[in-house]
Amino acid sequence: MHILNTRSMQIKVWDGTGIFLSLMCVTHCVLTPLLAVALPVLLAAEEPAHQGLAFAILIVGGVAFLLGYKKHQQADALLMGALGILVIGTAAFFSDSFIVEEIHGVSTEVALTLAGGTCLIIAHVRNMLLCRSCPACLDAHESRSEF
Repeated sequence: MHILNTRSMQIKVWDGTGIFLSLMCVTHCVLTPLLAVALPVLLAAEEPAHQGLAFAILIVGGVAFLLGYKKHQQADALLMGALGILVIGTAAFFSDSFIVEEIHGVSTEVALTLAGGTCLIIAHVRNMLLCRSCPACLDAHESRSEF
């Protein structure tokens, strides 16, 4: 099976998964406060769910950005991804130590998570665009489609 034989396909799969998880994270952060009003039980599971999702995002993002950098030698996606990972990790695992709890009615944790998720999505899209413009990635994709 040649589905994941090339590094470019691996990068594409990791970036696609990273975009999906980052979008889930952003959606989770936007919807949870709305649902929490109606369903107080969600608040009890909020922190473990947030940390679990953040951990998955950190792993997938790390692999995707390292593979992308190794293949394309372009630091912009790697740096943007690292920034997103840092911000998401800070929001998920160190939010208890924030001095400022809210800024203009928005919790610092939610604001950081949205900012970090946005950075991750931008970095994953950049990684995918690098693959689309890379002759080696295009050749590998075309040779697989001939089967």
